[in-house]
Amino acid sequence: MERGILIWSLLLFLALNIAYSYPNTTLNSIQDLKDRVHPLSTSQLSLLYWLASEIKNIDNNNIMTFNFDPTRGDYGSHYYKNIERVLPPLLNNIGNYYTLGNLNLTNALEFPEYVTKEFLMSTHIAEKLVNNRQRLILHAIWNHHSTMFITVDQVYLTQHYPPNWRRGSEYDPVNTYRITPNLLREIQTFQTLSATDIQNQYGIQIGPTNQIEDPLQRLALFFKMINNLKISIITFCYSNTKQRRRRAVSKEECDDLKIKLEVKTTSEGTARISWDDIPKRHLNQDVFVVLYQNKDSEIQLATTKIIEASGNFTTTAALNPGLQVRLHKSKTKWLTQKIPGEEIWRGLEFHDTREIPVGIRGYDASLQLYVKDGKASARLYVRNSFTDWMDVLKSSWVGFYSNGNTGTSTCYTWQWAVYFSKETRSDIPEYDVYVYQSSMAMSPGVHARFILWKKSGEKARTSDWEIQRPAIINVNINGYDASLQLFVREGYACARLYIKKSFSDWMDVFQNSWVGFYSNENKATMEYDENMWQWTIKFSKEIQSDIPDYDAYVYQSYRAMSPGVQARFLLSNKIEKARTLPWEIQRPADSKSPVDINGYDALLQLFIKGNKASARLYVRNSFTDWMDVLKSSWVGFYSNVNTGTCYTWQWAVYFSKETRSDMPDYDVYVYQSSMAMSPGVQARFILDNNEKARTLPWKN
Repeated sequence: MERGILIWSLLLFLALNIAYSYPNTTLNSIQDLKDRVHPLSTSQLSLLYWLASEIKNIDNNNIMTFNFDPTRGDYGSHYYKNIERVLPPLLNNIGNYYTLGNLNLTNALEFPEYVTKEFLMSTHIAEKLVNNRQRLILHAIWNHHSTMFITVDQVYLTQHYPPNWRRGSEYDPVNTYRITPNLLREIQTFQTLSATDIQNQYGIQIGPTNQIEDPLQRLALFFKMINNLKISIITFCYSNTKQRRRRAVSKEECDDLKIKLEVKTTSEGTARISWDDIPKRHLNQDVFVVLYQNKDSEIQLATTKIIEASGNFTTTAALNPGLQVRLHKSKTKWLTQKIPGEEIWRGLEFHDTREIPVGIRGYDASLQLYVKDGKASARLYVRNSFTDWMDVLKSSWVGFYSNGNTGTSTCYTWQWAVYFSKETRSDIPEYDVYVYQSSMAMSPGVHARFILWKKSGEKARTSDWEIQRPAIINVNINGYDASLQLFVREGYACARLYIKKSFSDWMDVFQNSWVGFYSNENKATMEYDENMWQWTIKFSKEIQSDIPDYDAYVYQSYRAMSPGVQARFLLSNKIEKARTLPWEIQRPADSKSPVDINGYDALLQLFIKGNKASARLYVRNSFTDWMDVLKSSWVGFYSNVNTGTCYTWQWAVYFSKETRSDMPDYDVYVYQSSMAMSPGVQARFILDNNEKARTLPWKN
């Protein structure tokens, strides 16, 4: 009897300990990662690396704020009930747990490529399951008293049980770890170190170059810090490491990893296929790029044979979530016809949003731009505690704009916010979601704004569609221990000053200095945008600087951020001491790549010859009557994308034929203009006063 009671007590003790298996391992440093997590996967490290990059602030009490809202479904995050009791119970029901990292969810495509690529490259279900086990769990609290933002005081790294254990979606307590802010700080610091500092501090040999330009290369260096890490093919190819893998990795596999197949948008809201870095060994065969309805579909929406390593192809398919580009070998049909055959590579699925939602200033709500059936659409997220939002915001509206330079009243179309349709979303219980599909075709530069009617004006602005967030680079203020940075916040151009703490009298020295915002780099010093400047001593101090030994001061202008915008630092005597790089449009392919001439079997390419801007026409040799069809067409050369006046031009039929034995399916015609080539120069193909093609701006 006593033995039975003892056994029962032991089983009860074990059951209680299993039911409440709180993490007993805390990771406080990179060294802890190396020493205490075995095995440590690249998927786990990628998630931690990403989370560190999203830190907005860590206060003196180790309370964290991030650049995203886990309670809103950003990056596929969703509510976690902690049924397995893997984590400590929440005291007084303050806040909730949220999990993120499930790469099967649509919103997970918001993650950077280094987080998703290994999973999306997996070809077998078993491999996908293994590469999608890792998760982050955040304890998030909504602060709605004086300011409205999400704070996080606990972060955990965990994973599901292995698939063959048949434990479903349960988390494994043995492989659950508490992550401290100190570890995240250390990873974040690594992300800003120069190549020299990485070599000196961590003993990692980078090679002959001191530049770390590719994000995957920097991530690979981070992985190399972890001893005995079984790296993936992705990081192997980017790290130039001699570390062995399960099998040999060929140069061809690494070359294929660099292939870029993307879905972009045209000015009509249709899909444009974009490709880059196609290896020469594939181009030496006949290869096709094909647009599919989604990753699981075999329905081909558009097909084109490619002849260059980079390029674009305009389709008639409406832009919709799920679209995917694949690269195929060719096969012969009916003895002579070439059609797509064996698949070589596939790109990521097209995601209907570009960024997470932006907050509507002063309200428990946010705005997101997305695309549906090729049309610009908007999504409103309203926290369900904001129950009277329809009364409070009854006069508010959302407008759709073609670019950042247009005024509030010059929107293409608009809709009252209270007329948005409610969307059923069970995955984010703390928000109600409302949507509206406009009549405006989605195109590069389109964005949405949230406006209060005749009151406080604009309250939110999304990023421009397909506008790049360039690397935010600090430029030195000549002669002083300070630097200037241009960045964007809520769609507006902003400046940040970094002042070295030892430069204690900077306010006296810079008493009459100011920062101006300019629409482009060709503007003179006093041609800054109207009322778009501020005295530097009136900049607001940030609570915490992201650069040690420096204080940070910021100013948000009223100038909408757009391509070409620049900030400059000037002293009172109008002497310029610093200027940032212009804010740029994303280049989906190399500026030297051919672009389709819309509606015709021909391509236009900008190139340089004898320092002069030149153009090349590729005409498919089956297009035998092109000189008759395009007899009134011409190619113009322009100094930049914003000008409507060409510097010089030439009729297309007057181009000279070029001998090209490497492209038997095309005839090639060239023209060298009198215009000196310089950054920003562009060629356009015009037919009967209608533009049919324009190259990307020239980039040296």
